[in-house]
Amino acid sequence: MSEAGVSDNLIERIRYRKWRGQGRYAPCRFLNEKERGSILVMEYVEPIGWGMPNTPDWAKYIDCGQVGTSRHGSVLAYDYGD
Repeated sequence: MSEAGVSDNLIERIRYRKWRGQGRYAPCRFLNEKERGSILVMEYVEPIGWGMPNTPDWAKYIDCGQVGTSRHGSVLAYDYGD
């Protein structure tokens, strides 16, 4: 853990809560929601990266192509804190 990691976790949680209706970010929550610096738990997605069949256009704007498919088949971004 570092200050940058804690900051990224907070950004990911805020971004997911704000945009969860769009279905672009992997669901996440803090292990203990009362502690902002606690461990972030995120739904696992199988990485696919850029340019794979059925990858939506918005995925090319995700840093380093960190997108994948959820267990339900949705394409979601993961590790999107920065």
